[in-house]
Amino acid sequence: MPGWPLIVPPPFWWLLALSCLGQGIWAFCLGLAALRRGSTAHAAHGSAVWFFRFGTLTGLVYGWVQSDAVFVLGQACVLLLGERWIRAAPEREDQGKER
Repeated sequence: MPGWPLIVPPPFWWLLALSCLGQGIWAFCLGLAALRRGSTAHAAHGSAVWFFRFGTLTGLVYGWVQSDAVFVLGQACVLLLGERWIRAAPEREDQGKER
C-alpha cells in the first residue's frame, strides 16, 4: 500500500482522548444508574460528576489550543447544560419521594 497517506492524529490529540474518556465514563454511569434504579438522578452525586467535569474542561482546553471556536462553543454548552442538570437532579429526586 505504498503511496497511501497515513492517518495523522491532530496536535494535542491526547486532550481530545481525555475529553471523550471523561464524558464517556459519565455517560456509562448515567446508563448504569438508569438501568439499576430507573432514574439518573443518583448519578448526579459522587465521582461520576467529576468525570463529567474533567471531560468537559479538557474538551474546552482542546478546543482552545486548536483554535476551534465551534468545539469550544459545543463544550461550553455541554458544561452549562450538564451543570444545570446536576444541580436540578436532587430536587427532582426529592419531588419523586413526595409522591
